[in-house]
Amino acid sequence: LLQRAKRALVSILLELAAAYDVGLQLTRDSSDDAITRAFRRVSVKVHPDKGGSAADAQRLNAARDQWFCAFVASHVAPWTVKHWVATMEANTSGTVHLHLMLQFARAQNCGSSRFMFEGTRPNASTQDYLGEGLCRKKLQQSIDRGMFYVWADKIGTHRLPDGGLCVSGNYQPCWTKATLSYQVLGKWPEALWKQRKLTSDKYEEYLYLTRDGVLARKRNLDAVREHEVEAAEAAVIEANTKRIRSNPALYQPFPEVPVASAWLATFCEDRLRYPLLVVHDGIILDDVRDLAFLAEHQEKLQGKYDARVEFATTPGGTCAYSKYLFAVPIAVTINHSTRNIDFLHSHDWLKHPKNRVLVNFPDILGQV
Repeated sequence: LLQRAKRALVSILLELAAAYDVGLQLTRDSSDDAITRAFRRVSVKVHPDKGGSAADAQRLNAARDQWFCAFVASHVAPWTVKHWVATMEANTSGTVHLHLMLQFARAQNCGSSRFMFEGTRPNASTQDYLGEGLCRKKLQQSIDRGMFYVWADKIGTHRLPDGGLCVSGNYQPCWTKATLSYQVLGKWPEALWKQRKLTSDKYEEYLYLTRDGVLARKRNLDAVREHEVEAAEAAVIEANTKRIRSNPALYQPFPEVPVASAWLATFCEDRLRYPLLVVHDGIILDDVRDLAFLAEHQEKLQGKYDARVEFATTPGGTCAYSKYLFAVPIAVTINHSTRNIDFLHSHDWLKHPKNRVLVNFPDILGQV
């Protein structure tokens, strides 16, 4: 298995080296160090940020992942390992690091050099699993916690070409139906999520799979998601405010809307059919009974670019409804019984044609 994975990696390296004009002196019998050096040279060329292809980079990384997993699997028996799991993750620099968790069948007296891979000595530790050290009273639970830390689909974990998680091992969470499995406590994925190592969606998935403290943790997750949505909207508002305030040309009377003007012009012609004006992602204020409502909410209806606008606020402020209305189309329907209809021609704001588009339908429809 190890030799097959090694030969597959060498084949891909030679193929990509020829495609990207990288000179390699590499054969299937080359040493691990030589293959590692070749991988580093080729990976720089195929990286998308360096002008390479994302598909080629994925193929290369997947081949190297399989080589690593084969390396671990081939050494499990000599190491007298009882339980093990291994994954690979990407660093922010574009390189990768390996996670390997081993539980030996019996006590071992050996140095970390015994577990070297690609000439790299592992950063071996028996501490700091999800922010906790080994607990002698609950030793197996502490080991299982470390196993889950390695196994979990964290941000940056490498994936196989088929999209599956790049993970290998004989000891996995109980919901995977693996022969050797362990129970995952709800606080383990929660700790990863709090450390920003799990996405919110993946944390929610694990939350239901663990079946541990779902209600309280789900409330916390929903609150964080709501805050993230508000923060993202605040960032959009800030960007719009900065862009608009830096453009003096925008502080002019409202321009005509070409699409609406062209649509209105069709009603001045004789036609068998007239087109519809469809407002997408807009707001319809249907059958407004008093145009004073529009006048009172002028600032809100025109949409503030630098803030959300609030409607329906109760005295206690508990039922407030707010929305960011910048660049949101608003259509208003009224009829001849609407009070203060004269505002269309007398109000300081509504009387100006550039502040609104007025559509007059035939009287038989009773609509304005």
